[in-house]
Parts: sequence; structure tokens; C-alpha cells
Amino acid sequence: MRPACPQKGRVELITTAQLRRGSATLVLAMATMSAGVVHAESGPQPAATAAPGLEEIVVTAQKRSENLQKVPISVTAVTALTLAQSNVSSTFGLEVAVPGLVTYQAGQSFEPYIRGVGSNLAAIGSESSVATYIDGVYLSSKAAAIFDLSTIERIEVLKGPQGTLFGRNATGGAISVVTKNPTNELQGDAEIGYGRFNAFSGKASLSGPLTSTLGFTLAGSYRSDDGYIHDIVGGGTVGAEKSHAVMGKLVWKPSTDFTAEASFLQYATSNNAGILTHDIPGSNPVVIPGSTVAYGDYQSSFGMVPVIETTALFARLKLRYALSSTVDLVSISGYQKSSTRASVDVDNTSANLEWVNSRENDAAFSQEVQLLSTGHGPFKWIVGGYFYTDVAKNAPLQIGAGLPFNFTPAQITSFPPNPPYVIEFKPRMPTTAYAGFAQGSYSITDSDEVTVGLRWNGERKAFQNQLYILLPGSGAEYAAPGQSADAAKIFSKLTWRFAYDHKFSDDILAYASYNRGFKSGSFNSTDVQSGGVQPKAINPEVLDAYEIGLKSELADKRIRLNAAAFYYNYKNIQVEALSNTGVISQSNAGGANIYGLDLDVTAVATDHLQIRFGANVLHSDYKDFANAAVYVPLAPGGAAQETVDANGANLVFAPKLTANFGATYDIPLADQSKFTLSATYYYNDGFDTQPTKGLASMPSWSDVGASVTWHAANGRLFLRVWGDNLTNDKHPQYMSVTNFGFSESFAKPITYGVTAGTKF
Repeated sequence: MRPACPQKGRVELITTAQLRRGSATLVLAMATMSAGVVHAESGPQPAATAAPGLEEIVVTAQKRSENLQKVPISVTAVTALTLAQSNVSSTFGLEVAVPGLVTYQAGQSFEPYIRGVGSNLAAIGSESSVATYIDGVYLSSKAAAIFDLSTIERIEVLKGPQGTLFGRNATGGAISVVTKNPTNELQGDAEIGYGRFNAFSGKASLSGPLTSTLGFTLAGSYRSDDGYIHDIVGGGTVGAEKSHAVMGKLVWKPSTDFTAEASFLQYATSNNAGILTHDIPGSNPVVIPGSTVAYGDYQSSFGMVPVIETTALFARLKLRYALSSTVDLVSISGYQKSSTRASVDVDNTSANLEWVNSRENDAAFSQEVQLLSTGHGPFKWIVGGYFYTDVAKNAPLQIGAGLPFNFTPAQITSFPPNPPYVIEFKPRMPTTAYAGFAQGSYSITDSDEVTVGLRWNGERKAFQNQLYILLPGSGAEYAAPGQSADAAKIFSKLTWRFAYDHKFSDDILAYASYNRGFKSGSFNSTDVQSGGVQPKAINPEVLDAYEIGLKSELADKRIRLNAAAFYYNYKNIQVEALSNTGVISQSNAGGANIYGLDLDVTAVATDHLQIRFGANVLHSDYKDFANAAVYVPLAPGGAAQETVDANGANLVFAPKLTANFGATYDIPLADQSKFTLSATYYYNDGFDTQPTKGLASMPSWSDVGASVTWHAANGRLFLRVWGDNLTNDKHPQYMSVTNFGFSESFAKPITYGVTAGTKF
């Protein structure tokens, strides 16, 4: 049965969205939906059927397949369909679908933050405080964590520290990407799209059985565009994006007791738009007479166009064997290899003042073994061990001053610090980590369950480095004496999870939990010994999280409402500082307090209308951070780094409010085809990129997207017209602060296009 007055509910939701800038287009899109309702109801109506409810969402947040509503953890699960409807094509854009998540790219590095917890350190060995996983395998490289999402089934964003089952570097949470599994019957799909800025996209997949016991999935995608930023030095448009991905998976199940999964993912990305910056209005950059500097929106002015290119290979083997009717043995082996080239014009002008060229390589192997219960008794448990090894290195990290990027040896005529010169670092950071973990959940009664988990983490970080100077005239490498590093340190920590949940009914669950997260220590990749003393390591981060939550399905499973309130005690936060070589590096702040509220709502408002709403309200402030390193503007031009007392300041990349709203409406047609109208709205209240407010603070921004899709009667064809940033909101996607000044690059303006596809 339809509600007597569905229009009223829509109007109230639209009015809420109107409270924020950029909502006019959303209102227009929703008004279009309302018009569709009237049109659909004016024609012949089919016979009444049972009202549909929400589909069950299965997640693996506790290393086993479970209903999202039965898991006492704050998790946002986003399907591939929802991502497509929100115009999200890569991990970088995931924030518009997950309130409380900020996805930021600094140079080549993917920097996710969940509830204000993350890491803005881009050097090798500086892993994220939010761990990214593909099919249960940890991705070590921050550059390789930016990839296309066309080959996935869903993404699970686990909020809060995952110190027991996921372990290392999951202080703020985890982003778990799940790829497509083989289907029982031969199925395939393909689509192709074209949009503004000469954007082209295509993807295809094929899945099915090869034999009665062996299934396969093969998928691929490609995206490219011509860029949207005007190069006022060289002319033309820059900021072009290119990416491709190929994924394959084999699943062999010769018996009910044994399953083997082998998968690979190869991908490559090229996207320099985030670092094609222009001067921030109100700032005063360093400008050399006769040089060119960009001040306008969607402009850049560089002596060399920056480059960011990443290639990566990921492989995984998962074996599951039933030791008995109640216990499974699981082995997960993972291998990954990535290479990234990043070249940046630091001075942001056509003058050859300073540039950085980095070639980063990373190779890692991991092995996890689990024993887990599969029975239906009151006690569910899992025990396991984990081993991980990784080697990250720069070959090399090159800094040039006073000469062009494509220099010749004859152009090097001086030694540092007087330009023109070139110096190189060749850091290498091997990591070996190991852990043992156990977690059990016991049902005290039919309604009450207690969960206890422990994990012991051990990790050895080694660090080797050498500073080289390219000799004037010849350009030959000269190893600077006493400017090397060879250090190592072992870090260890016990982390845990304690939780209690109570089922008020089959559809309502409340929980309380206490979790500890741990992020390993590291070294500054540009550090060398000083006065014969080897560089010191940066201390690990520790986060204690307290959370209460509610998971509920109401109105005959037509409304799903999940909420969580949390409080964090965050210690030894790894932050930016100034190294003894004069290069931005990292250190530790004393700590911070963070608290807030998450809300996720999904509702089947009518037989054809589904609404989604999510919000995160956040408060954060630093404690014991009296020597925060920040850049301040200089009157003659440029900026200088100073230390300030940041006690009480907001954490970086921690917006006080993020929210999204989305709706889809199906309009059945007489010939059994249908139209699907979709609209999405995202709001971010803004945040600071350094621990003070000022020129480097991100303003509030919003994004509105919408699409209209026609589906053929047999479901095998579709045609979609779509648009993103429909309000043409101009907002930064990246901010850069150096000695040369404050700069920013804008996210894409309004984009639109058409996509056609088929399924069989």
C-alpha cells in the first residue's frame, strides 16, 4: 500500500536539503521525480502487490559473512550500483557516498580520513591511519590506493579503530573493497560513455562456470578525458585523466569442504589535476620579474607540467578448508607491486625556482591464517596469525633549484644552498610485521552477546638513506659524506576490542564497545644522520575509542536507521614537522580528543521511491600540541614555516559536518520498460589542512548529481543521461603550502554526459 500522502514526506526532505548551498538543483531533480509520480499514476495501474522492503546487506567486517544489521560495528556498505548513481568512479571520490569519510589526494598519495583520523604524510613508509583492503589483503602503498571502482561488487567502510581483526594501521578505520565473484550462470555486461571535456569511459565483465566446480570472473575498465585546467604558460588544456583496470578471479570448489579463490587486479592511473594549482586569492606568492603566475580559477602556470602516474599489480590466493562441521581453516596470501612517478613544479610559476621529481617503488607480501567457527551455537570465534613484509623506496627523490626540469649537466653550476643545483635522496624502508589475534562472541541469552578480542602486533622498521649532490658540469652523483642513514626500530603493541550488544527484537540491536587501535612508527624518508647521530624514529599512534550504537529496521523493513555516538582519546598523532634537511617530514603531537555522531538512514518510501540519508557531526581538538609546524604568509611574498601553540585547534581534515542525501524513483511504462530518476547531494562543512585557520583552510562545499536512466523491458539495455556538480560549485580539491606561497586547485566544474550499456 502506498502512503496516503507521499508528496508531503518528499517536501520535508527537500526543505532539509535546502538548508545548504547548492540545493536548488537537487530540488529541481526531486521536482522532476514528483512530476514522474503524477504522470505514472495518471495511466493504467497494475494490480496491487506486496510492498517491497529493503534488501539484506551482507558484510565481512568480522572476517565472516554477516547481515550488516547484526554486526555491532559502525559500517557503511556501498554497492557498485549506488556508486554509479552517485557518479563515483574511483576511491578518491568515495567521500560523497560515506559521511564522516574525507578522501584527499596530496601529490601521488591517497589520504583518507574517517571521523577526523588519518594521515597527511606522503613520503614512503608513511602509511595511512585508515587501512585500505582489496578482498581482505592490505594495500601498503598510498599511491596505489587510488584506483578505478568499475570492477567491484561493493565497498565496506568500517568506522573507528579495527585493532583486533584488521590490526596494523587501522587506527581510524578500514576501507574494504570487495571484487565481483563468479556467477552460477554465464552472464556479461558492457557499457560505454561520453561526456564533457571529451571524457570517454568503457567497461565490461564476463562471469560464469567453466566446469561444474570452477567459476570465473573477468572484468576491465578504461577512462580518459582531456582535462579542464587552462595552462597559461604553454597554452591548451591540462589536467587530463587516464586510467585502466583489469580484474580476474577464479573460484574452484571441488567439494563442500574445500574452496580456492585466485584473483588478480592490474591497474594504472594518470591524473595530475590535483596539483595543477593557482594562487589562493588574498595570498602573496613569490614572483620573479618576467615570470608568469596563475591567479584565475581553473588556471595553472608551470615551467613544467606536473606528472603523477601509478601502475600497480595485485594478486591474491584464498584457501578455505572445513576441518569439521563447525571449524574452517582459511589461508589468505597476497602480493602487490606498484610504481609511481611524481614530478611537481614547487614554485607554481613559469620560473625555474624549484621542482621535485620522485620515483617511488613498493613491493609487499602478506600471509594470514585463520581458524574460525562455522557452527550455530552460542559461541562464535576466530583465531589467527598474520605476517607481512614490504620494501618501499625512492629511486631517487630528486630536488632541483634554479634550473629547468629537463636540465643538462652543463646547467648545474653550483652547490647547495646556492642555485642552480640538484640533490638526490635514495631512501629505502623495509618493513616486517607479524601479529597473532583472537576474537570471540558469546550469546549470554537469546538477546545479549559479549565480544572480546585481542591482537598482539610486532613490527620492525628499517631505514637506509644517502644524500647525493649532482656535481656541477658533469652531473655525476657525489655521495655527501656524513649525510647517510642506517637505522632500525622494533614497535609492538597489544590492541583489543570489547563489545556488548542487546537485541530488543529481531530488527533492533543496540551495542556498546571499547576498541584500541595502533599505527606503527616510522622514519622520515629525507632524514640523514646529524653530527654522527642516526635519525630517530617517529613514535606509533594509539587511539582508544568508545562507541554506542543502534541498528534498526522499522516499518516492516521499509526503513533502516543506524546511528552511533563515539568518543576518541588519540595519542602520539603523527604530524608534519621540519626535518634537519629543511624538508617537510613528520613528528608526533601529544594527542587529541574527538567525539561525534553518525547517522545512516535508508527508506523505501513507496513501491518505486527509495531515499538515502547520512550525516556525521564531529568535534575535534588537539591536546599537548604546543609546537605545531605551520606556514604563515610573509609580507614580501611567499611563506615561512613557524611553530605555533595548536592546543584547542581543530584536527586537520576534520569537518564538523558532512552529509549526503539521495533518492531514486522508478517509473514503470506500459511496454514493461521503465525510467529511473536518481539525485544525490553531498555537503562538507570544510576543514583545515594545517592546525590553524587561514589561507590553507578548505571552505565548505557541496556537490549535486543527477541521472535519468531508461531500462529496456527485458532489462538487457539501458541508456543514462547524467550530470555531476550541477550547481557548478567552485571549491578546492587540493591545497599546497610551500615557501613560495599558498595555492589551490579546483575540483571539476559541472560535468555531464551519456552512458549506454547492455547485459546478457
